[in-house]
Amino acid sequence: AMRGADGAVVVRDAASGQAVQHLDSRDHDMLVLGNSQLVTWNGVSSPDGRPATIWNVTSGSPRHELWMPPGREVYALAASPCSSTLATWRCGDEHVIYVWDVEAGRLQWELRPPPASALRCIFDLAVSRGGERIVAEGFEELFVWDGITGELHRHLPLTSSNWFTFLPGGRHFVAANSSGAAVWDSETGQLLVALE
Repeated sequence: AMRGADGAVVVRDAASGQAVQHLDSRDHDMLVLGNSQLVTWNGVSSPDGRPATIWNVTSGSPRHELWMPPGREVYALAASPCSSTLATWRCGDEHVIYVWDVEAGRLQWELRPPPASALRCIFDLAVSRGGERIVAEGFEELFVWDGITGELHRHLPLTSSNWFTFLPGGRHFVAANSSGAAVWDSETGQLLVALE
């Protein structure tokens, strides 16, 4: 999927490069999901409060529009590899991560860090394969939520990272920056490997 000359989203066949669908979306950002789905959102401004639209790529029509209260732009968005769960966060003072059920197109959880946390900005989000764990990276700290219950599972210290993601099994995740990488266990909170 890519932005066409007219500003709409053009979906191309990976083998031939031919355009197979045009989506009437003017949202700024996009992420390809599995099961012939694509999510678009406004990463620059969201005055109407709509953080994301889930599209059926085959039909070219929107499946769901995901709404939350009006506010600032969506800054971070992540989907589980199996495309069942979507997490969004907006810049601003609310410090709420919205977790969506992709299939139903409904809000599943509003995740908040504990009041004593120093979390003021979320730099990145990651969702495990089946949506069992949702991780948010703040300034030198990670928060791990249980994606099934919506409860905060772990609060971990972290040196600044530029990137993090879950490994294929869904239990361990990697946080990395230009100095090295670390592998964490999301269940126990244990640092398993530190690479420099």
